[in-house]
Amino acid sequence: MYSAEGTESAPAIVLDFNTGQFSITGKSIPENPWDVYQPVLDKIAEYRQQPAPNTVLVIEMEFFNTSTSKMILDIISELEKIHLEELSQVVIEWRYHDEDMMEVGEDFKFLLSVPFELIEIS
Repeated sequence: MYSAEGTESAPAIVLDFNTGQFSITGKSIPENPWDVYQPVLDKIAEYRQQPAPNTVLVIEMEFFNTSTSKMILDIISELEKIHLEELSQVVIEWRYHDEDMMEVGEDFKFLLSVPFELIEIS
């Protein structure tokens, strides 16, 4: 289990390795996104050694900056590897509140081969 509380500039992050339920929620505009997201990438690398049968990453972001976008893509790409190696059935749930975040989700979906669901939150 890995978790980080959300702040004004960083999202709340939960990685439950036993259930395969992961989430990144809030907004992300940290000065150095590496500090926020590198521990997540490290934990996913560990998780890859013995993943749960099913892995779901829920991303529900209000806003994030360009550097965060790269880090989120890196995280999803690591989960995509787990999926392609058939170590776990991975699904990305991109939950959005507005058209801007929907469009970002569509861009990610286009770039990736992992199952990717766009879910509107009203």
